[in-house]
Amino acid sequence: MPTSIRQSVHVTCLVLMVSAMLLLPARSASQPNLNFKRVTVNWPTIELYFAVTCDGDATYSMTKQDLKIFENGVEVKDFTLWCPDPTVRCAISVALVFDASLSMQGAPIAGAKQAGHTFVDLMDGVTDEATVIGFNNVVTIHQQMTTLKPMLHTAIDNMTLALWTVVWDGLYAGVLELVNQGVNQCRAVIILTDGRDTSSNRSIAEVVALANRNRVRIFTIGLGNVNFTDLQMIASLTGGRFFNAPTPGQLAAIYTEISTIIFEGFQECVITYQRNCADGGMRTVELQLVNFCGGTDVKTKTYRAPLDST
Repeated sequence: MPTSIRQSVHVTCLVLMVSAMLLLPARSASQPNLNFKRVTVNWPTIELYFAVTCDGDATYSMTKQDLKIFENGVEVKDFTLWCPDPTVRCAISVALVFDASLSMQGAPIAGAKQAGHTFVDLMDGVTDEATVIGFNNVVTIHQQMTTLKPMLHTAIDNMTLALWTVVWDGLYAGVLELVNQGVNQCRAVIILTDGRDTSSNRSIAEVVALANRNRVRIFTIGLGNVNFTDLQMIASLTGGRFFNAPTPGQLAAIYTEISTIIFEGFQECVITYQRNCADGGMRTVELQLVNFCGGTDVKTKTYRAPLDST
């Protein structure tokens, strides 16, 4: 083939390829994902907790103009929005609650104490505060809320073991200490257990209700082969997270991960608004993220309003 014809064919093919590429649909730069986590009812206040990612990366730059809320199909226009600032470390108040039953003897209690020391070491020693609580047949507050890290370390070392496992009583005591003594914005209970509750006076429902009324998150850790169902439910209902630790050696890393979540404002946003009709009915809440990060996402949750016969 003559050179001039060959060059003409090459140019024609190149033009066709470029034209085809120009006709292809433009690829979206990013897409939002709205994770509508839960609805908490502190009547008459309704709280919607959620997180947003853009192409898998967490973002907290939303404004009220980026969000719409509908309850039973009617738009809620009067609401407040709060999101954490990832560049600012949130001051924490934390209850460190440990299983101190005899089943924790040996490596389990040693691993628990090491994890507790790891968490205390991550506190700033100035504003961050914590309390140390152990439970077996009774609940013992080994150290009330303090910012003094040496006192917290001593309290962790001084935990002793005894029979039985009053898990829910220990958890309730941790929440109560935060309600009565915790002064910082980011408040959470971290509870570690290796067994079932045996004889608590408090129930799971009481623990969850007290935590949600006071905006306390509960992080639960199951050590070894325990029934995780209740621990998972408590964490889910209060905005914490459940962790499974098959061996004591994994506890320190788990406590470090939990500290990061708390320091970052629990890595979630919250919308609050008011309702005034306590009719006991079910409500469907639709949360919309509109024209944000190159797209729109919509999620729904339901809740039941309280019943006021008057």
